[in-house]
Amino acid sequence: MPRFSVIESLCRQDGICASVCPAHVIKGPKGKTPFMRPDRQDSCIACGQCMAFCPFGAARVDVLDPSDMLPLERSKLPDAESLSMLFQSRRSIRHFKKEPVARELLQHILDETRHAPSAKNRRAVRWIMVYEPEKMRAVGDCAVEGLKLGLQNPETGPVLAEAKALIKAWGRGLDPLFRGAPHLALAVAPIGQPLAREDAVIALTYLELAALPYKVGACWAGYIPGIARQYEPMQRLLGLGPDEEVSGGQMLGHIGLRPTASAPRVPFATQWL
Repeated sequence: MPRFSVIESLCRQDGICASVCPAHVIKGPKGKTPFMRPDRQDSCIACGQCMAFCPFGAARVDVLDPSDMLPLERSKLPDAESLSMLFQSRRSIRHFKKEPVARELLQHILDETRHAPSAKNRRAVRWIMVYEPEKMRAVGDCAVEGLKLGLQNPETGPVLAEAKALIKAWGRGLDPLFRGAPHLALAVAPIGQPLAREDAVIALTYLELAALPYKVGACWAGYIPGIARQYEPMQRLLGLGPDEEVSGGQMLGHIGLRPTASAPRVPFATQWL
């Protein structure tokens, strides 16, 4: 289990680490050196909250590497107008360039998603990156076979309302499944773990936003995750474990067509209590 400690020479005994710990494993009133509560030693979730909030770098959790921390430069954070522009500029991209995105860049973008929040800091999401063209084709072919089976016998195959149109278009050499994207990122999460699918969706959202500065576009993949949850051959092709599911996906590639304006949006309804 993770263990909390402090570097006493740096600690100012301000009680901050104890006050921000979400699992209440730290005891440290002002004026005293904080310590890990003996009755809560199995409750640390290694979220790093104590390390992130300590102004003097005194807090430590043994399973977390302090060299992986970066000082937060407030001057580099977007202001309200810039952040609003970022949100408004986000569009699902369905026109991609044919050339692949470098593996190193995709890995960097994936690494950025580790900063996404996760319920109880379980960090249970893992990625499958379908990268090579032949692998993309194999996933598409498998999806179409699953859809054909679903049409023949809904009891044994995936069912989609638009299955016939998808099968026909794929057979004509069109690409209704991936929209021409050269890559597909799939977020995999444990089946039955509370909030695991939500964690995956949050990670996918971070992935989409992390890709934007590199002119890598994303489009939410609805067909493949749905088919993968219902079709065993797809699960085998993707190498899923028996207790895993594809919780969602993003099609990725260099942006072919870019939006020039935000799209009109009706605000969500709000109920105030």
